[in-house]
Amino acid sequence: MLDEALSRYYPYAAKDPRSCQILAAMLTEADALEAHEAFMTHLKTAHKRKLGFWSLPG
Repeated sequence: MLDEALSRYYPYAAKDPRSCQILAAMLTEADALEAHEAFMTHLKTAHKRKLGFWSLPG
C-alpha cells in the first residue's frame, strides 16, 4: 500500500502497525520474523516522505 502510494487507504493502514505491535508482544518464538521495532524502522526509512501516512493516528 505504501509502495503503491494509495493515499486513500492510509487511514485504514495507519491502524495496522499498532495492531501488529500488540500482536508481536504475544509471539513467543519468531525466528523467521524481524522484531516489530526493526520492521517499523525499515518502514519509516523506506517511506519517510509519506507524511500523509505518518501524521495519522495509529
